[in-house]
Amino acid sequence: MSLQVRYFAAARDAAGCSTDTTTAGTVTDLLATLTSLHPGLDPVLPRCTVLVNGQRATGPTRLPADAHVDILPPFSGG
Repeated sequence: MSLQVRYFAAARDAAGCSTDTTTAGTVTDLLATLTSLHPGLDPVLPRCTVLVNGQRATGPTRLPADAHVDILPPFSGG
């Protein structure tokens, strides 16, 4: 099972990259993995929205095989 993760805005800056490929069983597991890969994400991830295949997902949400995950920090502007 391989997850494609895309980072946006402040999350991309904190990760130091725009994408990752990794594995995880749940959103909670994924966030822990991403924080270990990119420690700079630790203060950013709690404020982010996680989308799995375009749908909002939270901690216990199971991640399907080959999911596309977007990490979106709060946006401002107008």
